[in-house]
Amino acid sequence: MAELQSGQELSAAAQRDLFEHDAKYVEEIQQQHVDQEAAQLKAFEEQAAQMRFNRELRSAGGNEHQAKRAIAAQDAKAQQLSEQRAVWAQGGRV
Repeated sequence: MAELQSGQELSAAAQRDLFEHDAKYVEEIQQQHVDQEAAQLKAFEEQAAQMRFNRELRSAGGNEHQAKRAIAAQDAKAQQLSEQRAVWAQGGRV
């Protein structure tokens, strides 16, 4: 208890004890993990989008407008294919 009230980082034994006996502590730790995962996924998505843009920009000879148009066209085609697959998965035809 004294360790908890000190405001300093808890020892492994104190953390384990809280985890075994305090449901609120467990919820907080789990939420921290979820938040960290979400932030990491967002960072990965942003990095992937930037890398994709850079690749298309190189392909377009440095023309940003053309690179953005190419990405938009790729996204539209991917969306169309996704919708077709969803229809096919339901046994329908496009």
